[in-house]
Amino acid sequence: MPPGLEAPPLPIQYSHIVDWFEDLDGVRQHSMAGPQAISYSEIAAWAWLKDVDPNPDEIQLLRMLDIVHLNTLAQHQAAEMNKSRG
Repeated sequence: MPPGLEAPPLPIQYSHIVDWFEDLDGVRQHSMAGPQAISYSEIAAWAWLKDVDPNPDEIQLLRMLDIVHLNTLAQHQAAEMNKSRG
């Protein structure tokens, strides 16, 4: 994780969501534009392969984490580009 992007501690009841997200993030698709959002079909395939059954709220949390993660990465990358330009 890039410096400065550390998150505060998460309540223990959500720790499995973070574990799931880290697993999904590790196998996400990338393109020339960078990392792609994790799709519902990727979540479904991951859940089937891992033999887990996330409920709709957990799936929504995974999607929300992904949006925050991608937005934070984009902001960090933009800041780094601006810093290198001068």
